[in-house]
Amino acid sequence: MASSDDYIESYRAKVYKGDELVGVYYSLSGQIFIPEPDRITIRINGLEAGHEYTVKVYAVNAYGKESKRPLETKIST
Repeated sequence: MASSDDYIESYRAKVYKGDELVGVYYSLSGQIFIPEPDRITIRINGLEAGHEYTVKVYAVNAYGKESKRPLETKIST
């Protein structure tokens, strides 16, 4: 999980094709819900078929500050 020392308000997923940023997607952290969900889903759409992308997910605090180390994975479409 992408994390931060501060209260996590949301998560920000940045999607790259090579070195090019192709999209930014958001989700609330779930800490505002009772009960808090076990899993957070960020829907990523609009990607081209037949390509590999890198997704970096950052925890974001109430001031918009991102976590220093994102959760990172590669996906193929």
